Amino acid sequence: MKYTVFRDLWKRGFYMTDGLQFGCDYLLYEEKPGEEHAKYLVKCTNTMSTICPLDLAALSRVASQVKKDILLAIVAPDSFTPYYIVMSWWRC
Repeated sequence: MKYTVFRDLWKRGFYMTDGLQFGCDYLLYEEKPGEEHAKYLVKCTNTMSTICPLDLAALSRVASQVKKDILLAIVAPDSFTPYYIVMSWWRC
């Protein structure tokens, strides 16, 4: 599942690094890492599983602290097609 997301985002021209230090699967960059900061924390899941609300709340807190948005990648297990939901924050 994670490889499916990685491959799809790579084909779309994004760059990724490991997101373990932020509690997510990947950090997503629009430019090469080192040229700019990551824009998204990527969390991968599939349509057959649920996301624990506490895990989502924890990831949301981390994302807001490091000024990144969450890209929730949901993979359909029958077609291996990823769908994406962006969770962004309104900042004052």
